[in-house]
Amino acid sequence: MRRPTRSTSGLRVLATRVAFRGDGVGGVHETRLRFPSGAVRTWTYLIKSPFVMVLALQENRLVLVRQHRYPQGRAWEVIKGGIERGEAPISAAKRELREETGFTAKRWRRLGRLMVAPGYFNQTGHVFLAQGLRAGAAQPETNGEMLRVVMATPARVRSLLAQGGVYDSVTMAGLLLARKYFSL
Repeated sequence: MRRPTRSTSGLRVLATRVAFRGDGVGGVHETRLRFPSGAVRTWTYLIKSPFVMVLALQENRLVLVRQHRYPQGRAWEVIKGGIERGEAPISAAKRELREETGFTAKRWRRLGRLMVAPGYFNQTGHVFLAQGLRAGAAQPETNGEMLRVVMATPARVRSLLAQGGVYDSVTMAGLLLARKYFSL
C-alpha cells in the first residue's frame, strides 16, 4: 500500500495496491479514494505503457493495416505500437511504421495526444502524421503479428467505417486529428 497523498482535484488517495500483473497489461490497480463529499470508494484501473499511432499518407491515400486483435478478431487500423522504455515517441512512430509496413517517411508532424479510456485506463497515445513515404521491406515483430497493408482512398476509409470494418476507437480518434490532411 502506498502512503496517502492529496491530489489537486480535491480527491484524497488513502491507499493504492497492485491487484494483478500480467503480460500486455502493466497491472490492475485498486486505489481507495476519499471524495470532497467525504465518500470513500475503491477505484480500479488498468496501467499500460504509452503507445504511438501513425497516420501515414501518400497522395491522399492512407496506409491501413488489417490485423487480428485477440479476442475481437480482424479489423482495419492505422499503424500503432508501444513505446519502448527510454524511447522517444517520434522514434517509436518511425520504428512502428517501418516494422508494420516497410515504409519510411520524409516528413513527420505531431498531431496530438489521446487517452484510451480516462478514469479506467491510464494509457495515452501520441499521434503522428507521416508524409513523403518511401517503400521498403516490412519487419513484423516476432510476436505473431499478421498484417495486411493497403493504401486506402478517403472513399474506401468512409466505406470501411460505415460497414464496421474500422471499429477501433483509437483509429477513429486519429482520423479526427488528421482531418486537415486527409478529408473524410
